[in-house]
Amino acid sequence: MGVVEILFTIVALIELLRTVRRMMTRHLSLPLTIVAVVVWISVLVFTWVPSLLDQVAQVIGVGRGVDTAMYFSVLLLLYLVFRIFVRLEHMEDQLTRLTREDALTTYHAKKKQ
Repeated sequence: MGVVEILFTIVALIELLRTVRRMMTRHLSLPLTIVAVVVWISVLVFTWVPSLLDQVAQVIGVGRGVDTAMYFSVLLLLYLVFRIFVRLEHMEDQLTRLTREDALTTYHAKKKQ
């Protein structure tokens, strides 16, 4: 048992517990919870059974299991960045709408005086 395996196991278990706790307190949606749990369980499985990652690599036509993990990690990170930008744009739209409503309300309130 190497240092990397221990470190990955500790991090994955902590994040699994945090994910479940956040879902229980309704700070995380069910679909996002499912994705997070699958990711962290995958980290645990591939950490302790790395030959499975090599088998996945052979099935999808990638040379090594480590390369497969890197490709999936990059894809996951790109997806998450995209989701963050979508959410940020939605928040900016909401802020613009609220600011306009507040400005109009203030304008009409001063106009009545």
